[in-house]
Order: sequence, then structure tokens, then C-alpha cells
Amino acid sequence: MSETVVHGVFFDMDGVVIDSGPVWNRIIGKIREEYALDMSSLEESDGYNLSSEEALSLVLNDMGRFSCSLLEDILSRIDSLYSSYIDHATLMPEMSKIFSMLNERGVEMMLVSNSSRKQVNMVMDRLGLRKYFCMAVTADDVSRGKPDPEPYCLAVKLSGLPSERIAAVEDSLTGAVSAVKAGLRCLAVSQDAFADIEDYSTGALGHPQTSFCERLDSFNPRRLTSTAPISGILSPRLSPFGTFDPPTETEIAAGICHVLPGGLYEKLDELTRLAK
Repeated sequence: MSETVVHGVFFDMDGVVIDSGPVWNRIIGKIREEYALDMSSLEESDGYNLSSEEALSLVLNDMGRFSCSLLEDILSRIDSLYSSYIDHATLMPEMSKIFSMLNERGVEMMLVSNSSRKQVNMVMDRLGLRKYFCMAVTADDVSRGKPDPEPYCLAVKLSGLPSERIAAVEDSLTGAVSAVKAGLRCLAVSQDAFADIEDYSTGALGHPQTSFCERLDSFNPRRLTSTAPISGILSPRLSPFGTFDPPTETEIAAGICHVLPGGLYEKLDELTRLAK
């Protein structure tokens, strides 16, 4: 992974900026019970890291229950629950310190999230993040969410920065694929839930790349492809990577660096030290 000085850092929100796991666990439990949803397909396809709209479209299609009205009803319920529970979310460790350092150095920060615009706005307002983030790209701003590169491509365009001067911070395979396919370097923050990063972050750890390439064969976010547009999403689908090809071994080796929790500040300090 190249050590070019970074002038922009794009953060995923859930699991990177905020610890929203307990919030989403409660929301998922509620909608599973209230709408009698079988969510096993999400567990099989990294689907919990898709946008709510894409994930629900996948679930409802698999159950033979898809309709625009039902989808919109569940999405509205999710927003309502999110509003009720979001006060329980907190910033991830190191984040306040990281934001202050990057802000002092004039590094441009942006949120790039598969969450809705409404959810991102709630987080930014309730945790006082607007003073740090110049803008955010959300699921409502793109036709295809992560792992498609569209969210990060849009973020690069809005920032006006060259992609080689930007680092993305992610905690999921879904997000890392999106960042790398958009031409960004990706800092993959994980302890063990994303341990497969170690199989392909050759530039950082020297591990062979074959394991991750094998994982890509089974990594199936089941992109939505059909003729019936629903708020920018198409249903039903199926092809593992939709309109883009999976990352090559060269892209993986050049673009992804594994960072252990607790080590993100040090890595971003190193990458942005000469930015100001």
C-alpha cells in the first residue's frame, strides 16, 4: 500500500465512526418479529452491510413477498426505530482524537455510508459531527450502494481531490470492496470479525492473497437487477458484483491495509502528517 500523503479521509459510519451495533441489533430484532421476516439470506451474503433498501429487497424477494408498498412501510418503520434508539449509539474509541487531528491539519473528512440520509443526519446532529465533516454520501444519493464503487466515486467527485490523495476507513468486506474499486486506498479496521483482511492485505502483513480471492467467489451481495425501479434500486437481482468486476489481486495488494482497533490514530497520523 502506497504511503502517499493523504489530504482527504472518507469514513464509513456504522462500526467505524459510531458503535451502532446494539442499535441495529434492536432494530433488526423488531422488524424481524413485526413483519415475520426470514433474514437468513443476509447472513449468507454479507447482506447486513448493504443499505436497508437493498437488504430488505433481497429478503422480501427470497420470501416471495416483495412489493413496493411493503418495502416502503418497513423502511419507514426502520427510520422510526432508528430515531428512538440512536441516542444509545456512541463514538468509537479514538474518533474524537482522530477528528481533532485531521481537522487541525486541514484534512477533508467525509462520511460515505450505506445508511439513509435521514439516519446520517440524525447521527451528525446528535453527536455533533457537522463541525468535522464537510459533507456525506448516503444510500439516498446513489443508485447502487456498497460494495458497488458508486458511493466512493461520488465522494471523490464531490471532494475535488485526486483519488490517490484519499484514504477510506472501513470495517467490512462490503465497504472495502467499494473503496478499492473506486481507486482509493482502504484502511480496514478490525480485530477478528474481518480477519479475512489479513489474507489479502499483502502490503501490510505479507499474507498470501489467494484466500481473499477465494472468498470473493462466495461473497455475494446479490446486486439487484431487473426492470422495476424502486427508489433507485432495482428488484429482483442476481449477480454477485452487478455492474462492476471484483477487485483484482493487484488492486487488493495496492489498496488495502489492515489496521487493528486502537491503531487507526497512529496510521492516520502517519498518512496525514505532511498534509498541512
